[in-house]
Amino acid sequence: HYGYPAGFRIFTSVVEVAAAVLLIVGIWNETFAAIGSFLVVATMIGAIFTHIKIQDKLKDMMMPIILLVLGAIVLALNYSSLLG
Repeated sequence: HYGYPAGFRIFTSVVEVAAAVLLIVGIWNETFAAIGSFLVVATMIGAIFTHIKIQDKLKDMMMPIILLVLGAIVLALNYSSLLG
């Protein structure tokens, strides 16, 4: 109903679960935290654009916006581990 193929919902779910696992493992390893937070940021950007596309109200976009900010903070804190 958002204009995406049916399988895209499954793909998005797999990406979100992978991001969550990487963030949990990232408690002990900064590289995994950076990769997981990158996935969160990318997914939430897509979610926000989808909300804009279907002309949702701002209050309906708050969860993806909050998760985008939190993901960006974790990414900023762990970005150096990606550089080596």
